[in-house]
Amino acid sequence: MTNTSINYSLYTKADADDMSRLLGDVFAHRDPPAVAVGLSAAEFEAFVRLYVDKADAEGLTVVARLASTGDMIGALLAEDSGSAPPEGFDRLSTKFNPIFDILASSTRSIRAASRGSRANRFISSCWASHRASGAVGSRNAWSPNAWHTADARATEWR
Repeated sequence: MTNTSINYSLYTKADADDMSRLLGDVFAHRDPPAVAVGLSAAEFEAFVRLYVDKADAEGLTVVARLASTGDMIGALLAEDSGSAPPEGFDRLSTKFNPIFDILASSTRSIRAASRGSRANRFISSCWASHRASGAVGSRNAWSPNAWHTADARATEWR
């Protein structure tokens, strides 16, 4: 494992381009459902862009940047599951439809089990080169600091 310093911070609108590009690229090339339906990085980036204003307003999304360069290497997009989804899903590629069907089923189960908890991790990932180097954990095992930051923020306004 490398000894790379990473700065975790709450997402701001200034992070929109980097986060959209990172999540679009990683999910289009590595997420099994996205790969199975043939989503391109640009198509997944368009999906992420639907959430950039919501992410800024809710203050639950966390980004990770290399301290040495400022390059974004990870993002944890979280949302208030009690709020309305952003507008614009009708403009997304129809390739998303099977994925949305799967997510709708699992989201109902998650919300039923959460019993009042409103902040949900939505999507998270990091560049493969940094995951492999040990700079950040896998997309499903983010640094406890990153999730704690989002969870603490959610707790503030419950």
